[in-house]
Amino acid sequence: MRIDSVDFFYLAMPEILDIGDGSQDALLVRVCAGEHVGWGECEAAPLVSIASLVCPMSHSACKPVQASVLGQSIDTVDDIRRIGNLVRANSLDLLQADHTLSGIDIALWDLLGRRLDEPVWKLLGYHQSYPKTPYASVLFGETPDATFLKARTIQSQGFRAAKFGWGPFGLSTVAVDEVQLHAAREGWGKTEFSWSTQGRCGALMSTPPAPG
Repeated sequence: MRIDSVDFFYLAMPEILDIGDGSQDALLVRVCAGEHVGWGECEAAPLVSIASLVCPMSHSACKPVQASVLGQSIDTVDDIRRIGNLVRANSLDLLQADHTLSGIDIALWDLLGRRLDEPVWKLLGYHQSYPKTPYASVLFGETPDATFLKARTIQSQGFRAAKFGWGPFGLSTVAVDEVQLHAAREGWGKTEFSWSTQGRCGALMSTPPAPG
């Protein structure tokens, strides 16, 4: 079968705030091949990704992503890999291409799994599916006390894992960030806790070292 269409659906909150919260908008991807449909999502700036899908060709290594996807055969796992390589070759200089491809890639796995009536984990070569631990994802509070309360609330809701990120993290000093980390850990308490952090480090990197 061949890919007939790639459609993007842009979703957004009524107001986008200047905060590190990537859930304020989303880009859903639908790929159709004959009677089969697969869905994916791009974790990337939606409007830029839409542009990279349909923009005019600039040169041989800067083609719109859809030029390497539409009309391609999709019958086996190898076809998914082949399409990915084709996008990377034809859109090498289109910087958003990998982000855009990520959502299409997910949709292709979904489509192929539905067509073959096989779960994606089996198509990926695994012999069984393993349980996944759901986690809460929140911004660091503007103060350590606020971070403490966020951790306490998440833990009381039954989560065993959490991701704290962005907010003020990485915008001041290592010592300030350390206090935030301790606040999150203390707010969680003594129960089992898996967590990760993310944030900007530009402010720290741009601070010149003190004279020796």
